[in-house]
Amino acid sequence: MHIPSYPLIKRQQTAFQIAFKQAGRDFLRFLKYLFISLLSTVLIGLLSWRGYHFYIEHFQYSTPTKLSRTARDCLRGAYVRTKVSPDSHMAEIYLRQALQIVLEQDKLELNDPIVIDILQLLGDNHIWRGNLHNAIMQYKQILELLLQQPLKERGKEIEIAKKLGDLHIRIQEYNIAEKYLVWAIGLLQGNKVELLNENDESLEFTTTSIFTKSSLINKDFIAITDLLAGLYAKQRKYDYALTLYLGLLKVIQEKKEIGDFTLKCWEAIINGHLGEIFYDIGKYDEAMGWLQKGLSIAKNDSGNKDCDECAGVILNNLGLIHEKNGNNDLAISLYTNAIEFAEKAQDFIGIEDFTRNLNRLQLQEDNEMIKEQK
Repeated sequence: MHIPSYPLIKRQQTAFQIAFKQAGRDFLRFLKYLFISLLSTVLIGLLSWRGYHFYIEHFQYSTPTKLSRTARDCLRGAYVRTKVSPDSHMAEIYLRQALQIVLEQDKLELNDPIVIDILQLLGDNHIWRGNLHNAIMQYKQILELLLQQPLKERGKEIEIAKKLGDLHIRIQEYNIAEKYLVWAIGLLQGNKVELLNENDESLEFTTTSIFTKSSLINKDFIAITDLLAGLYAKQRKYDYALTLYLGLLKVIQEKKEIGDFTLKCWEAIINGHLGEIFYDIGKYDEAMGWLQKGLSIAKNDSGNKDCDECAGVILNNLGLIHEKNGNNDLAISLYTNAIEFAEKAQDFIGIEDFTRNLNRLQLQEDNEMIKEQK
């Protein structure tokens, strides 16, 4: 018996089924584009990140090529968090990670110059965060490591000794500060290199003897001697301080006579310090003379950060003197001018201090005016 065959009849799709299939295709297309977009974003982000590291490496902060890539990335990260987008806590994390990598993976010795540089960055970070005692311990470790190295140029040791002197001044350990600064001056003048023992008696030293080797007098010498003179001024050892400041001024002027004009700002700074000392000992006319001379020198080289910062400090000091003498209008003008120079120099501490003086005096003037009107 023959059974006739009939063509299969396709079941007609409902509108819902058609819409569901279309939605599925659209969803797959969406996932495809989403994946491509995410992949592109990741690739662009990765390229941007590596490109930024490349830019920093070649144009801002070159890292040692013998280190692993991870260590170098950490050092660049610390640089960004210190200079570009400041965050002291994150900078410390990057530095400690870099230190761990160079010691454990790259197998560098603790007294390797690269390791010492990282330790110094950690010390600087402690200062930034206000951990002065931790900074002192860090710099002392660095100094010990530096002195283990073969005899060479001692510039790094001098720099660290200066930092230690400055830090001990800031925590008011003046005797220890003096020892580090005198020791640093001795290194500059070619003295035998031995690790300083803070418990030893004070080093033999006279304030005039340090100027005997004029060929060794440079900016480091001037900066350290200026710091030492400032230490003596804080202790009211004015004879010592004056001898050092006047000696520095004489050296700078002698260098100017032979055509070296690179120390102009230092000349202004030291004139300002001399003015402060003469004011403290009650010689007000002499103080004003030194301050005005320092201000004139600093203003003549405006545009130099050090000179602008110096001008701001001297103007503020002049403002304090005139305020004390009752010349409030002149004092307000001087404080305002001091703020302008501090802003030029990006001296943020100065801006804060000078603004505080200006606001205090203006408030005082306003209150007196209100009293007169009552």
